[in-house]
Amino acid sequence: MLHNFSATPLVREAAAEIDKALGDNQGLKVAVGPGASVASFYAENLRVMPVFRGNPLPIDSSAWVGFEAVGVSDEIVRRAIRECRVDLWLLPSGEPFVWISHMNGKNIYSEGVLADFEAIYVKQISGRVYDQWRCKRHEDDTGKRG
Repeated sequence: MLHNFSATPLVREAAAEIDKALGDNQGLKVAVGPGASVASFYAENLRVMPVFRGNPLPIDSSAWVGFEAVGVSDEIVRRAIRECRVDLWLLPSGEPFVWISHMNGKNIYSEGVLADFEAIYVKQISGRVYDQWRCKRHEDDTGKRG
């Protein structure tokens, strides 16, 4: 997939942002997830890059759209967020945790998922393609993110 998109400048820029985030945050669990932006389709498709470097893939929107459509509870998604299983999320710049279903035109992630995410994570850096959202538990006593 990366080879297919390698000629696209935005995809190259997205891959560079992922590489930089991984290099700057060694020892942290980094994942690419869903978000609303013009580049979100391509940006989330690069979710495998951190996985190939030993990071988790805690949520796969492509799979979740099917689960959500048949009424599977989103408690597992909410638990992954509340437990801070990802130290640093790379989400397409814009609104976090947005994936519009092709079946009903609605976001597959519930208001509860969004509320949990906003309670646990804080936006740290905004890039051209990705916003970096860091688990609040990684702030030290001085309030600095570390």
